This record gives sequence, structure tokens and C-alpha cells, in this order.
Amino acid sequence: MEISLEELKKTINIPKFIINEEVLEVINLGDDRAIIDIETTDLDCYCGEMVAYSIIRGNKLKQVCRGLATEEELLELLKRDLEGVKTIYSYTDFEWDWINHKIENLEFKYVDLFDGLESGLAYYIRWKFRNEPYSSEIPERFERVQKGDFFAIEEICSHNKGDALRKLALLILRYKELVGNTE
Repeated sequence: MEISLEELKKTINIPKFIINEEVLEVINLGDDRAIIDIETTDLDCYCGEMVAYSIIRGNKLKQVCRGLATEEELLELLKRDLEGVKTIYSYTDFEWDWINHKIENLEFKYVDLFDGLESGLAYYIRWKFRNEPYSSEIPERFERVQKGDFFAIEEICSHNKGDALRKLALLILRYKELVGNTE
């Protein structure tokens, strides 16, 4: 029996969340430090919604992507995943702004992985996963998810994981400078 891609999409039920967890052999940040990456429908935290996040904590990468869940349900999971974190590593103030705007009563030190660097991540870490969309394409992918396109969730997850691992690579490159001198 042959089935078209469009027909296949109609038979797949969209879950509330896709949650992936894996152990990283490269580094152990400890439980009080985390690398975070979020995906959103807008650059402005007052207008958009959070649709996915990856958190690297200890030696584990956890990724949570929204399917049919609400933003509030996603934020509740993120809040739990951030319990006990004292330092967050990311770049620019993007994640910091979103987390502070969307989740109340969290206190942490924010370390910008780009602090003191002249170029963006693509200059230092130049790899992407196959079929990984650009961050500017995430809002369109999430619209497709809301219309029942399961494959668009996979694309969002791919980009989100890629960004988290690129941040980990940058932290490893700058580890002594950003982490080692605080121990």
C-alpha cells in the first residue's frame, strides 16, 4: 500500500510535548549551572510565545518541544527544570529577557557566552544539523505544528538542539575564562 506524505501527516497525532533526554560525555556543568536555548514565535517576549527549550545541566541535555500543549504548560516544565540553577549560560540577553518576563521568582546569574567577543556564534561554531531550519523560520514551523504537521516539530527540535550544542561548544572553548575562574 502506498500513501502520500500529505495522507501520512493526517494519520499522525500531534502530542502535547516531545521530550528528549540524553547524556553528554563531553562535560558536566554540575546541577547549579545550565546552558539554555529557547525557541519562540517572536523576538519580543511581550508579543510572542515560547515553543521549545533545551537545557544542558550536569551532563544531560533535555529538550522540550511544544506540540499541542499551551505555553503555560511549557513554562511550568521549564520552571521545574531551572530549580536550583544559580548560573545560566546563553548568548545575548534573549533567553534572559524571555525567562524573566515569562517566569516569576527566578533568581540566577546570567553569563553571556558572547561577552567580549566581536562576532556571533556562526563565526566560531559553523555547523548545523541536516534539515535544520534557521531561527527566523521557527514561527512558520510552529504555525505548521498547530495545523497538525508533526514533521515541523522535528524541525524545531533539530534547530533547538543544534543551538544548545553550539552553545556548549562555545562554553567549552571559553571554559577557563567563563567557568574555571569561578571554581
